[in-house]
Amino acid sequence: MVRQFQKVRYELSTNTCHIESQFQKVRYELSTNTQPASLATEEVVPNYALVDRRRRGPNINKKTSQILEKQPDARITLTRDTYTKKFIGDSAISFATEVGIVMRSFCKMKFHTWEKVAKENKEEIINRLREKFELPHEVLMEYVDEQMRRQWKRTRNIFKDYWKKNGGMTDPQFARSKMKPDCRSEEDWGYLCDYWESDKAKQYAEQMKHNRGKLVIPSRGGSRSIANHKFVMTNEETQMPPAQSSYIISCILIL
Repeated sequence: MVRQFQKVRYELSTNTCHIESQFQKVRYELSTNTQPASLATEEVVPNYALVDRRRRGPNINKKTSQILEKQPDARITLTRDTYTKKFIGDSAISFATEVGIVMRSFCKMKFHTWEKVAKENKEEIINRLREKFELPHEVLMEYVDEQMRRQWKRTRNIFKDYWKKNGGMTDPQFARSKMKPDCRSEEDWGYLCDYWESDKAKQYAEQMKHNRGKLVIPSRGGSRSIANHKFVMTNEETQMPPAQSSYIISCILIL
């Protein structure tokens, strides 16, 4: 047993010395500005048009998927506030997430405003949403359209933040080469970059920045609506809604 232990210890020490020797060799070659043969590579001149983009995997709405797996033939019912008619509850969160996923996958960004998006494009999005959600009567579809408008605008803002993060304001050519992985197509990305680089877009951005500086109360930035706060704070047993002052104060506290 002792001999076996000594043999193992000797082999380990030998391997350690070999590794240390290799490490010293590589460090010396790097210090003399030469590369080891195993690390030699050809110098590549950056070509922004040929940059290999890492693509993000498919978007999934896990919560919605789990519900539909239990009831394959069913569709999720959306709960609406009695007075505002806005969507509330967990289903509203799942719906907003799904709208964002469908928007990034199927909606063209080659429009300046949501109102100018082609009718057939909007109908395709609605049909995709109907596969998972029980959408309201046509009379109330304006609330669905409003949700889609918000997500479309939010998607464009997210894309612009990504563009700015990659130096869009200082090196637009490089930022253009870094297309956001979940952007629908290179055509859409090119259109957005053209717009962000235009003088019109820059003037508009400066004006919006100036306007935000005048806000007395900052925007909620995507937090719960007042209707959803009211729904969450409603007593489950008595179904009595909270006092108006309660959920309004709750909204103010999250600012």
